[in-house]
Amino acid sequence: LPMAPTAALLPSATPVDIVDVLDALVDCERVLLVSHLPLVAQVVGWLLSGDSSDYPLPGFPAAGVVALDMGYVGRGQAQLEWFAFPPHYRQRRH
Repeated sequence: LPMAPTAALLPSATPVDIVDVLDALVDCERVLLVSHLPLVAQVVGWLLSGDSSDYPLPGFPAAGVVALDMGYVGRGQAQLEWFAFPPHYRQRRH
């Protein structure tokens, strides 16, 4: 897979910083973002509900994975497909 490190995924970034990165990947069918907490939970909250402090899942542990579906990148535009958290990484449908 092609990799593109970006400062927009550093822990000091904000969910809005990531929008430009995702917009640049508009032709990609799938994108994997890897970062750190609390940024990851904030981004998921921002994409799902439009509020970075409104993370709708039961806690986001280190090494958690969340799959979102978006027609386009924007505040509150994502739908939760599934999430998998350690230690068992069982998929949970929303």
